Amino acid sequence: IQLIQQPALLAVPVVISSIMATCLLNRSPIQLSDWGMGLGDWKWWAPRTVLIMLIIPVCLWLAMNASPELAAHYPTWKPARTHFPSLLTQQGLYGLEVLGWEFLFRGFLLFSVYRMAGPHLAIWLQCLPFLLLHFDKPALELYLSLVGGLAAGWFCLRARSFWPLFWMHWVQLASAGFIGYILRNHS
Repeated sequence: IQLIQQPALLAVPVVISSIMATCLLNRSPIQLSDWGMGLGDWKWWAPRTVLIMLIIPVCLWLAMNASPELAAHYPTWKPARTHFPSLLTQQGLYGLEVLGWEFLFRGFLLFSVYRMAGPHLAIWLQCLPFLLLHFDKPALELYLSLVGGLAAGWFCLRARSFWPLFWMHWVQLASAGFIGYILRNHS
């Protein structure tokens, strides 16, 4: 129950585990780039990622103003809805959560299936469990997660890295949290 009340307690073990795993992987014959963990074609993805990250808050502002269901959903952690320090804590912890999601779907799953079965199956297979994880979200977000998941798979394969999606997804969740907070407290 303490982790539910204080989710920030998970940050330390996650960070320590990530550092240890990275150190171990660097000493093994496994190439991080095989799992989308390298920088890939950063000259291609970096400017596109920055542009998309600038567009995301604008699109979310419009969507959340048009969809009361979406606006009411964010921020998802109840203390973050009215307490700004809690909102900041949640957005920081989202970074850790998104890192795990994006490595699992756009790193491990996408790149391993790509090596065995090609891009089409890899893109669809990483998208379907991602879609299932959005079933408890507002309808607009659920529908867009299918389109976004397919686009994300293509983007990561083209970029040869899952890092751009980590940054985009984190900006998306943080923007939704901040916009929801603003709409809830300053309207």
